Amino acid sequence: MSRPKLCDRLRVRRMTLALALLAGFAVAAGGGDDFPDVVCTDLDSIWVYLGDPAGGFQVPEQYFIGDAVEPWSVAVGDLNGDGLPEIVSANRFGPHIAVFWNQGEGIFDTIPMLIDTPERPYDVDLGDLNGDESLDIVVTCNYDPGAVYIFWNDEEGGFLNPTRLFPGEEAFNTVLVDLDGWASLDLVVVRNGAEDLLVYMNDGGGDFEPRSPVPAGTDPKAIRAADFNGDGFADVAVTNDAGGTIRIFLGDGSGGLAEKASYAAGVQPRELVAVDLDLDGAQDLMVVGGRNSDYVCRFLGRGDGTFYGRLDSTTGPRPNSIDAADFDLDGFPDVAVANWSLDDPSLATMTILYGDGLGGFSRHSDFVPAGGFDKLTALAVGQLNQTAFVRGDTSGDRILQITDPVLVLRYLFDVSEISCLDSGDADDNTVLEVTDAIRILMWLFLDGPAPRSPFPDAGFDPTPDLLGCDS
Repeated sequence: MSRPKLCDRLRVRRMTLALALLAGFAVAAGGGDDFPDVVCTDLDSIWVYLGDPAGGFQVPEQYFIGDAVEPWSVAVGDLNGDGLPEIVSANRFGPHIAVFWNQGEGIFDTIPMLIDTPERPYDVDLGDLNGDESLDIVVTCNYDPGAVYIFWNDEEGGFLNPTRLFPGEEAFNTVLVDLDGWASLDLVVVRNGAEDLLVYMNDGGGDFEPRSPVPAGTDPKAIRAADFNGDGFADVAVTNDAGGTIRIFLGDGSGGLAEKASYAAGVQPRELVAVDLDLDGAQDLMVVGGRNSDYVCRFLGRGDGTFYGRLDSTTGPRPNSIDAADFDLDGFPDVAVANWSLDDPSLATMTILYGDGLGGFSRHSDFVPAGGFDKLTALAVGQLNQTAFVRGDTSGDRILQITDPVLVLRYLFDVSEISCLDSGDADDNTVLEVTDAIRILMWLFLDGPAPRSPFPDAGFDPTPDLLGCDS
């Protein structure tokens, strides 16, 4: 029998990889990957769901905070600059913030760093507010009454004494967004008692100036930012809990917000997320129905700040929190929902609605938490277990040399393995192939194009794909 041609061997290699994925085997089990992960909160804990190639999740890991502290909001972000995102929760009966430090591969410290706050921390956001390239923590404490606290990152694993903003009148939620195009994050606060939005403009160094309040309807609760009309300026959408609506406010590029439209959205709508579900370039909205409901509402955007009529999709009972990502890496956005379910803890699930790319959903999966869940209150999406690497460095010594393209070829011909497949994908086109070895050789010897990021320093893959890295 003649030796198979190179192209035939590559087809076999790719077919083997595809069949393994369809069978549910992870490409790089136990190591870093590009699959979106989800963090959920219950009565006293954080639960980490690491994604898998089928769009599902591994058995979740529990990280205990404290008895009945009730983490009501959760955020994910790299607090210490090592490229690994931390988990931060606002624990309203702590009262405190919990920071779980990421140790790599989706493993976190079992004992969190606790930062005391005033009574009832309700919402938490992360962002660089003073331009030092470190994420600060913003917490809303609605029993203070209604203060917002900014805990400044000291870049050494701690947080300095907070700055206190005082919007008053039951400040519930915040969103960090650049409203005036000056590359600094401004702050928009939802004030439930005052039934308005209060805008704080950032001078770039972390000093804030309040603007005149913007009326926001009855019982405003949650807020998200996106460019809904395609003019390049940030806009916001707000849910009205008692009014059962969402309201759209368009930004003017200088910090001003003006209401554009309002839509009925469930019984007592809670959180919402902006995402382009139908891939038409216009931002769409997904809103959880809230109390006494078992659905999420979706509104497809027209691209001018208005939306088409409401469409509902079934979830679990009392959906309370929502976020979006492409969990199965098919190119279509999906949606994750935390179902609170106070009546029956066994019904407290995380629902994933898998997008069809047309504005709807092709399938629906419920992930039942491990025993001990009392309810699900909040969730956030992130990539928690990526592994740092240098693009092109298949040997793992952080130096590009002739052995690296040779290892790519040996892998393609089933001679040896590569611990980090992403490192061999020199052109970052999500497929490992002969052209990757050629690109590395051209860079080494013919002044060709350099491997794509991360290069020449170690970093993380900017492109979601089915490749990954072992530890």
